[in-house]
Amino acid sequence: MSVKKPRFEMFPEGYSAGKLGSQVPNTEIGDFDVTRSGVATRVNKDGLIEVVAPNVPRLDYSDGGCPKLLTEVASENLLEFSEDFSQGYWNKSNLSIQGGYASPNGDNSAYLLTANNSSAFFFSTLIVSTDNYGSFSVHLKKSSSDGVRLMIYNVTSQDIIAIKDIDNVEVGGKEYKDGWFRHSVNGGNNWVLGDSVQAIIYPSSGASADDASVYIWGAQLEEQPYATSYIPTNVSPQQRGADSVTNAGDSSTFNSESGVLFADVKGEDGDLSQRRITISDGTTNNRVELELSQDGEGIRAIVGGSVVYAITSIYNQTLQNKFAISYSSEGIYLWANGLMIGSDFTGELPTSLNTLALMRWDGLKKFIGKTKSIQHWDYLTDEEME
Repeated sequence: MSVKKPRFEMFPEGYSAGKLGSQVPNTEIGDFDVTRSGVATRVNKDGLIEVVAPNVPRLDYSDGGCPKLLTEVASENLLEFSEDFSQGYWNKSNLSIQGGYASPNGDNSAYLLTANNSSAFFFSTLIVSTDNYGSFSVHLKKSSSDGVRLMIYNVTSQDIIAIKDIDNVEVGGKEYKDGWFRHSVNGGNNWVLGDSVQAIIYPSSGASADDASVYIWGAQLEEQPYATSYIPTNVSPQQRGADSVTNAGDSSTFNSESGVLFADVKGEDGDLSQRRITISDGTTNNRVELELSQDGEGIRAIVGGSVVYAITSIYNQTLQNKFAISYSSEGIYLWANGLMIGSDFTGELPTSLNTLALMRWDGLKKFIGKTKSIQHWDYLTDEEME
């Protein structure tokens, strides 16, 4: 079987500040415009956490294999010193602290925390909250002891907002190079404007207090319901703007009468926004739109004014999936990993399509996650779709 050539194809490879190139069409017409303000990081091909300049697409290798385009919501690391734990900003009790150890970003900025007597160590910092969500994350590496506890404590109300025991720092976290793991604890919406909030790291109940030690690097406290990518700070909190990826193609690139929009994507864990990838002309009735919806496990196709719903627990949005929407005068079909999972025969087709964006047709509801590829074809047969 000979598969037709795509009208549009993007695997994240060629890029520069403000631009992400496409393989088809291999001209400026196929390029995405990319904007993002502030400090941001990615995991590079060597497995190291790397700072990326504003507006540079983040080609992330944290899942292994080929890079994926990482796009996230705006966030801020509220901590003043995210790596320099020798600062008085970090409260220390019953411990010694020694720097100069290899860290996840490839330099020697990590520290070793060690209990200096039979009492468990206490390591914390304090901030004043400005919103109503919180998550705390930190990069840890196993040393002589493996029991660590993470906590968000509301000093104002004297309540424990969230607590997580890590019996082994190598279990339950996101793995990085050379034995490093990133662990996080989510405090939900259990603080309010103006509360004093403490981020705390100390040995868990299962650790031996006189042998408690752990390597530490890259802490983050942010007003999000889950931890986003690491934002380094030094002296003051730092903000990262939302990733915006827009304006690929033109009216000659996309077929409005029949076609296939395909995306190999992975939604970010914990995000509740409606993540969209859209070909449109900027109006509500001229669009082909794939949505990983806020309904939890819902995958939604929108073509023109028609809607195809396919709500199923089979397709976990936090896993990498291949989704496709095929549309023509014969109907609208939603596909997942080579299987048709929904159809609609009542809608109207768009009359014009001229731009592809990782967001909703009106510029809202940006796609939050990792994108391995996006393609658009003229209409394909069922066999070709599979």
